[in-house]
Amino acid sequence: MSEENSKPPEPGSLARVWREIRALLRTSGPPIGLCVTGISMFVLKDLYLQLWEPNLWLKAGAATAIVGLSSLHVWATYANNTRSRKVEQLTHENYELREIVKLSELTHQERCSKRLVTIGDLLSFKNGDRISLYKYEEKKFIMLGRHSKRPELSQAGRAIYPADQGVIGKAWHSNDSYCFVDDLPDPNASLEEYLQHNAERFDFPNEVCATMPMKSRTIGAFCIEDNANVKNVAVLVIESLEPNRFNFDELQGVVSNSQRDLAFLLDVLKPLEPSLELAKGKGF
Repeated sequence: MSEENSKPPEPGSLARVWREIRALLRTSGPPIGLCVTGISMFVLKDLYLQLWEPNLWLKAGAATAIVGLSSLHVWATYANNTRSRKVEQLTHENYELREIVKLSELTHQERCSKRLVTIGDLLSFKNGDRISLYKYEEKKFIMLGRHSKRPELSQAGRAIYPADQGVIGKAWHSNDSYCFVDDLPDPNASLEEYLQHNAERFDFPNEVCATMPMKSRTIGAFCIEDNANVKNVAVLVIESLEPNRFNFDELQGVVSNSQRDLAFLLDVLKPLEPSLELAKGKGF
């Protein structure tokens, strides 16, 4: 391309004016088309009625113009709706990009905790409550993040969980993609009864259950789908030391409303997530 052709048009030149008109039509063409066609159709309708008797040629011309403008109006409506959907899509993409930038400034655990804290706030978390996020990999679950108001309950515990044990395993294999229990026995009153209940109902080995720092009495586990809503990729577990701590419908509603954000979070964290091989290498 020559230097002459690469120069922008001079201000006030026909080329500059034409370029600005085209830019205006690209951004505001559909709304302008709707206004112009609407006004024109209104005027031509009155003209058509007034020309009912005097001149058939003018009447035919007005009718033809009305049909043409009607077609243009339909196109302008379609184009305007398409433009609105595109703007909405771009707005959402812009929001997601901003979130990526924010998340990139945090560590892996901080990124998970940031979102889990928000969900905990929606559920009015108390000291005995906890929320954890696990991703599924090779028939096992790897914990990505955890939050509780009590630091000792926020500790990682086991890094790898078999996919066929506990409430989390029941949720993963359930046709409903969740498992909820709020009436587990009091382990302080009878540890044996607590262990037996977990073993019989959730296939949780006694030796594992007995060593858990947090022996919850209310547990809700919900499968999280990927961003395309094609398959389950993770499980969100919300639990409490109190029995009957959460209302199931409220819990399910909060998780459902958080599904999209959690799927997006999992996508963003994917390059930084701990892998099963890494966990094994560290002795887990």
